[in-house]
Amino acid sequence: MKYISETENINSMNKIIPKGKLLIVGGHEDKGEVIGENLTIHRKKKSKSHFEILGALISKIERAHHVIEIIASASSIPVEMEKLYIRSFKREGFTQVGIIRVENKKDAKNPLSIKRVQGAHAVFFTGGLIESALYKGRIKMAKGFNLIKDIIVDTHFIKRGRFARLAHAVTLNPSCLGIGLEENTALIISDGNKAACMGSGMVVLIDGSKIGKTNIHKVNTTTPIVVENLKVSIIAEGSCYLLKERKFIP
Repeated sequence: MKYISETENINSMNKIIPKGKLLIVGGHEDKGEVIGENLTIHRKKKSKSHFEILGALISKIERAHHVIEIIASASSIPVEMEKLYIRSFKREGFTQVGIIRVENKKDAKNPLSIKRVQGAHAVFFTGGLIESALYKGRIKMAKGFNLIKDIIVDTHFIKRGRFARLAHAVTLNPSCLGIGLEENTALIISDGNKAACMGSGMVVLIDGSKIGKTNIHKVNTTTPIVVENLKVSIIAEGSCYLLKERKFIP
């Protein structure tokens, strides 16, 4: 899976056997306290809290028995984010919450960290804050954790106007499916393929498999990028999407 900037970019593997569910959250979920922004949003559908969405992922045993690991390397303020999520998880009854620090490739290969990930019921990656990219050279992607293949994820997608950024990333990687998640919205991916939408917002899917003409590989850093035949789909709660087949299920 490839995440843009504030999350991680995941390399593709020839064969991946899913070992669990992957939950992707769009951002600004209700953590039980106000930090930074205090928005009044009028919606037809009530927002789900972060823990309602998380409950769909790990709800078979009591919360106190769950082992949750937090990785905040995507944030520019990781220590503050770690403290915030530890408080939020513990307030909701998740008492076994740990921190895994991943700041470089050496940290990512640390046998102790790998063992902790393998033994966790859930691993939570926090987000961060960055600018949108509209021109060549603004997107940076790096190796990550091989959680799923041929996917690019961008969060806070609607509020922060990130369509151009995700379209840019998909155009650079046309074999990948772009997933843009609105805040208070999530995808639960089962068996590495079936993505079910949850929450009060939408998920925008950008398919670059049939891209036509584009100048992305020729332009300089001051020339806008153009691209032909990007396919865009929108899903919301109650609908699903098959990632490998690129097929919408209402």
